[in-house]
Amino acid sequence: MLAEVVLLVAVVLMLMKVLSKPHGLPPGRWGLPLVGYVPLTRKNIDDQLMDLHKKHGDIYTWRMGTRVFVFLHDYRLTREAFMRPEFVDRPDWLVFTCKEKKALGVLGSNGAQWQNNRRFSLRQLRDLGMGKSKLVAAVHTQAGQLVQELRKQADQPAKHLPTALSAAITNIIWDMVASGYCMLF
Repeated sequence: MLAEVVLLVAVVLMLMKVLSKPHGLPPGRWGLPLVGYVPLTRKNIDDQLMDLHKKHGDIYTWRMGTRVFVFLHDYRLTREAFMRPEFVDRPDWLVFTCKEKKALGVLGSNGAQWQNNRRFSLRQLRDLGMGKSKLVAAVHTQAGQLVQELRKQADQPAKHLPTALSAAITNIIWDMVASGYCMLF
């Protein structure tokens, strides 16, 4: 009888720990232990986030699955948060991990590796013309050609829009890489 009571108390305490929200987190939806709050929702995610913003303010928490997300709904607050080193790191996502079980690339890495990847990427993009007036001119040229192509197809269904848009984007990238255009449309 005593063992059953001890087991019951242990299970109840474990459930309370799993179901309760850790101290120090902003207010928000907590949900079920393994699935979070996502299965309990019926509305569109954008509407839910706006409801949470109205109810809890600019900072709120939402547990999705086994992950806890803290949302910042204010530009100044977000900028201030990301200036602090405590907010630089992010969780490892299975999507970004490779055979080595280590997140790679700009999107998947953290800390010093992320900073090095970011610096390298920005340096290479700058060398290719990113942020220069030449790139702005290329974007304007392609935007003008895209508008002309869309005007030609004004009376028709927009079935060629993805092709024309892809051609414009490809031409901008091609101009950055090889200093030239391809006439794709």
